[in-house]
Amino acid sequence: MKNTGKSIIVSENAKKIRESDLKIYFEVGTEDLLGLYRGGEFLHRVLYDNKIKHEFRYVYGANHIGPSLKERFINGYSFLSRMINNPQPDKNYETLIQKGIQNNFSEQ
Repeated sequence: MKNTGKSIIVSENAKKIRESDLKIYFEVGTEDLLGLYRGGEFLHRVLYDNKIKHEFRYVYGANHIGPSLKERFINGYSFLSRMINNPQPDKNYETLIQKGIQNNFSEQ
């Protein structure tokens, strides 16, 4: 996809955004009556391609408003809570990665 409009802001400022420790969360419904899933999915791709950490939810069957809104608000507030409470990295991550790497190399 071609970088146009607001995606240029992300691309041109990717390093600043990564270094800012900005916490990014957004979600879109697959049935959004305003078609916002297109822009949301594109923004997710731009953030991902620029290695900017974010949480993106593509909510199957959800419209812009409607019955899914309550659960989506809960998910958004859950994200805020996790970020406010300063999430710590998984202590087992490095160990698991090393074991996975060692297992992959030992099988060859």
